[in-house]
Amino acid sequence: MLQLTRPSASSLNLLKNLEDLDRGIINHTHWLKDLHRSLICEDEQPSANDVKTDAHCHCNFGLWFYNSEHQELDQLELFQEIGHQHQAMHALARQILLKRKTETFVSSVDYNTFIESVIDFKLAIRRLQNTIIEEVCVIDHLTGCFNRQSMATKLSQEHERVTRKGGCCALVMIDVDHFKQVNDTYGHAVGDEVLRGIAERFSAQLRSYDYLFRYGGEEFLVCLPDSDGKSAEQLMERLRLDLAESPLMLGDGTELCITASFGVSHLTPNKNIEDTMLEADHALLFAKSSGRNRVHLWNTD
Repeated sequence: MLQLTRPSASSLNLLKNLEDLDRGIINHTHWLKDLHRSLICEDEQPSANDVKTDAHCHCNFGLWFYNSEHQELDQLELFQEIGHQHQAMHALARQILLKRKTETFVSSVDYNTFIESVIDFKLAIRRLQNTIIEEVCVIDHLTGCFNRQSMATKLSQEHERVTRKGGCCALVMIDVDHFKQVNDTYGHAVGDEVLRGIAERFSAQLRSYDYLFRYGGEEFLVCLPDSDGKSAEQLMERLRLDLAESPLMLGDGTELCITASFGVSHLTPNKNIEDTMLEADHALLFAKSSGRNRVHLWNTD
C-alpha cells in the first residue's frame, strides 16, 4: 500500500526559492549602495557587520543563505558556487573597508577585484534563476510530471535520435479508469490527490531516462527510449498490476482502489510523432472498450 505524497512540492519550493533569490538581489543592491556610500562619504561609517571576519553571514542574503532551509537548491552545484562567491565578495569588501578605516591607500586593483567579484556573484544568481525557471516551466505542478508543453520538444528529440541512430522508442497513452466517478464521489481535491499518487507510483517504477507526461485531465503519456513495443507492453503490465493490486491510501487514511488502461505504440523513422501518438490512442481505446484495466499493444491487424 502506498501513502500519497505531493510530487509537485519540489517545484513549488523552487518557485518560492526563485522569489527568495529575487529578494536576495534587491538586498544585495541595497548593501552595495550602503558600502559605496561609506567608502565615498567622509561622514558615513561602514556597518560594523561588514568588517567582521564572518561578514558574509550577517547581510540579509547571508542570513537567508545560511539560516534557511532550501533542500532543492542545496543539491545544485551552482547554489554552492554562489555561496563561495558571496563569501569571497564580502572578504574583499572587508579588506577595502579596513584599508579605508586606517587611511591606507585603496588601489584601483583592489577596487576592480572587488567589483568583478560583485558582478560574478550577481551573474551566478541570474544563472541559477534561469535554471529554476527552465525546470519549473516544464513541470505539471499538480503531479510533478513533465507537462504537455514540454512534451513536443522531448518527443522530437527522441524521434530524431531514432531516425539518426536507429534503435527504438515506445510511446504509451494511459487513462485512469472511471476517474469521473472518483471526482463525483469524493470531490476534486481527492481526485487531485489520486492523480499525484498515480504519478508517484509510475515514476518510481520507470527508468531514470524515461519520460512521464501529464497529457491532460486523467491521461498520462510515457516515452520509453530504447524500448520496443513488446518490452514496453511488459513494463506497462507491471505498472498496471501494481496499481490494480495495491490500493492508494489517501491523506485521511481512506483506501481507494484505482485501475488504469494502457495503449502502446512505438516510434519509427518513417512515421511521424503525431501518427505514433494516434496509434497509442487507438490502442488505449481498444483497451478501454475491452473492459479497461488492461494493456493493449497497437498493431496493424
